[in-house]
Amino acid sequence: HEPTLEGFKRQLAWLAESRRVVPLGELIGAAPAGKAESRVALTFDDGFANFLEVLPVLEEYGTPVTLFVTVGGLAGGCSVPWFAKVELARRGYRPERLFGPVEQVDWSKVPAADLPKILLGLPYADFRRAVDRSPAPEDLPSDAELRASHRLLTAEELSLIADSPLVEIGAHSLTHPDLTRLGNDDLRREVEEGGRILERLTGRPVTSFAYPLGRYDERVVRAVRRAGYSYAVVVEPLDPAVDGENPGLTFPRSGIYGDSMAVFKAKARGLDELRRKKKPAD
Repeated sequence: HEPTLEGFKRQLAWLAESRRVVPLGELIGAAPAGKAESRVALTFDDGFANFLEVLPVLEEYGTPVTLFVTVGGLAGGCSVPWFAKVELARRGYRPERLFGPVEQVDWSKVPAADLPKILLGLPYADFRRAVDRSPAPEDLPSDAELRASHRLLTAEELSLIADSPLVEIGAHSLTHPDLTRLGNDDLRREVEEGGRILERLTGRPVTSFAYPLGRYDERVVRAVRRAGYSYAVVVEPLDPAVDGENPGLTFPRSGIYGDSMAVFKAKARGLDELRRKKKPAD
């Protein structure tokens, strides 16, 4: 679960008193010089429409943030990303109506818990057809509910958010696939085109990237570097060898998922990252 809006306000209030919240690029730039202590940066992934509810809170506290946007409907696909469709399927919406026909997949026999594995394991062309399919209105919740938690930002909403001096827009791919599974051409398209579309819509350079699902390898990092991104972030470091060679392009983050204030404070102090570094390799 994500933090409630009231919980988010309490988190920002504590950060304002105990930490220096800086833009992500500043934090990453300060880290190699050992000057990042007591600094934190805030990031949001995916670009859901309910970020519009968060923006006034950020402005109230003057807190900078990076919003990593999955392009989705902005590129002509579905404005409800595949992982939001999975949540709808778990609530009883029919996956065959959400994703459409896919050869050799009988959606009626796939448990909702297995949908991510099935989707991410599809050939890329089938994955694109499934995630880009826009379900009929009767196969989705009401518009009000979609605005709250399932729908990605429209071009107009994204432009409004990008006008805020507190918000940096970063790229989060076209369709949120597992980039490590893609062929070189599809990998390049997912990494490069998302940023270009966002630049065209916002009129701003897009210099940061977040790896979908936190999955990356050396080949994916090379694609991100070739695309011209200055820095990129992950949630869980997966490959110490890759991280050591590419610190600015595999910068680690701690995920905040409705944590208690005690856990949130520990993560903000860097204790979560310290724990993960000490975790033995698989």
